Amino acid sequence: MRKVKKEGIDYHEMVAFIEKKYSIQLRDYHKNYPKSNEDWKSYMDFWHWMLENCFSEVSNGCFQWWNMLDILEDEETPDWIKEITQLFYNEFKEELDADGGVEVYISW
Repeated sequence: MRKVKKEGIDYHEMVAFIEKKYSIQLRDYHKNYPKSNEDWKSYMDFWHWMLENCFSEVSNGCFQWWNMLDILEDEETPDWIKEITQLFYNEFKEELDADGGVEVYISW
């Protein structure tokens, strides 16, 4: 039987590139890490947003489809997510397919 390899861009390397280039932290975007249980609503964690809204069934060593244009064009996407996604789009648009998506590899 023939083995087929799947390819994608390393998601966490993409994140590290964006964080370094733009001097931002995507796990605490507005530097508002909660000090109590009541403060979680204002906590802006890009990774958690992606887990809840973009990726499905994430496990160590998996591939996920990330359509950046869908996120940017969705009226319900929070502005801070659009700001971050636009940075990724600008930096990696050469890697996107015609619909604005890319296969990413997730490993921790």
